[in-house]
Amino acid sequence: MKQQEYKQFFETKKQEILALAAKKASEQVVDSDVGDDMDVASQITIDDMSYQLFQRNQALLSRINIALRKIDQGVFGDCEECNEEISEARLKAVPDCRLCINCAEREEKIRKQYRS
Repeated sequence: MKQQEYKQFFETKKQEILALAAKKASEQVVDSDVGDDMDVASQITIDDMSYQLFQRNQALLSRINIALRKIDQGVFGDCEECNEEISEARLKAVPDCRLCINCAEREEKIRKQYRS
């Protein structure tokens, strides 16, 4: 994929996330009649899932904005660690990746060491 195709991909994804957020915001209804314990438990579960989705979409939106900035700066596809070009196969699999496979593996090993 070329830079312009990635830009279009990211712009489309960004619009989808923003449209979903707008739709969810318009669907928020405050119910003054709480209901029984099962209703409350169900609402808490729904609220928790909605919040997790919101957080996931916010993180994705942040990565998309970073990728779009990199495209505009002409550095999209360069590893943030070693500055080598990230393989096309990796970018197709994970378009918003910031590291080449070697640097990503090295970072993962370091994380595992600190978790132990």
